[in-house]
Amino acid sequence: MAFSVYAAVDAPNFDFQLDQFKDYLPRQKLAPLGQKTPPQILHLRGNYQWHKYLLTQPRYQIKIFTQALQGQVADFFAPLPSFFAHDVFLQALINRLGPVQKMDKRGEEAAYFWEQDNLRHIYAAACTITCFPVYYTVIDLQVPPQEAYVPLWERLQKIYR
Repeated sequence: MAFSVYAAVDAPNFDFQLDQFKDYLPRQKLAPLGQKTPPQILHLRGNYQWHKYLLTQPRYQIKIFTQALQGQVADFFAPLPSFFAHDVFLQALINRLGPVQKMDKRGEEAAYFWEQDNLRHIYAAACTITCFPVYYTVIDLQVPPQEAYVPLWERLQKIYR
């Protein structure tokens, strides 16, 4: 007796492209971002603005937190869906940014670092039975020194680490 199965089996993030983050990268203006997806304002203080955007796709939503100085993105932090395939996401970053420049491994977690065009890219993953992404962040290394500027990654990593 033969059984037929009519189902597509695709990786959960097969259609994810890093270009989906390009509008939220440092040095982008905030005004066009608000036209695409209205942000939730999390914090306004002096020249600083923190916003939360939702990158919505048919299979997932990604929260993207941005910190802007004077209307321009200084850094963003994106917790990633745990069902994304770590190997696929890491390979996409390597294809885009080149070999990993630094890796910090603690227990079953690892953070991968790249610096390119005065931007620091940080990708974190963890492993249990399988490996999965935790977050991705990009920080502008040329932000003028401000007394209160701290990248979102430093503020939020305590939650995601």
